[in-house]
Amino acid sequence: MILELNQNDFFYELCENDEVLVYEEEDKFYKRFCSCLSDSVVKICVKNMETLKNRLLYDLNVFDLPFAIYYSNVITKHHKIQKEVNRIDLIKYDLLERKVNKIIYLNNVAIFLEGRPGETDEETTKIIEQFESIPYVYYNVLLNNRLRNYVTDMTKCNTFPQIYINGNYIKNHKKIPQLLSQIK
Repeated sequence: MILELNQNDFFYELCENDEVLVYEEEDKFYKRFCSCLSDSVVKICVKNMETLKNRLLYDLNVFDLPFAIYYSNVITKHHKIQKEVNRIDLIKYDLLERKVNKIIYLNNVAIFLEGRPGETDEETTKIIEQFESIPYVYYNVLLNNRLRNYVTDMTKCNTFPQIYINGNYIKNHKKIPQLLSQIK
């Protein structure tokens, strides 16, 4: 049984990017944001897209454009943009660590994948099929390269899937059936 981490939410993949800039016009605020964010920022122009614009504003509790999502924090044009970026830069590693720990420790089974279940290679699919009767969460590491690197640094393993059962990293996938029988 799959428990997705809000991956059916319309904005899940959007919000998994470290830097997103939502704008309508390339005005002075847009330019100020661009000067404070990196070249890897995902830019979304919502001009003539009222439904998307309203959904973003409503879901993120923002009242006007442009705004940025910077490492899961919303920065509006009313903030001192560079000051907010600098403040978040000081804690972004802690935010990432907290996010990964939530995935691992708040779930009996957590799987970090390259892709989604059913959309991976045959070997990974066979491993994941072992979890059909047990609730698990998965995280698609292709959505966030920083998170992917953090997970591989933690485990000293560059291959996926990476599986955690009861907060413990399972390096040997052959032990999975035995560990799963203890959960049931």
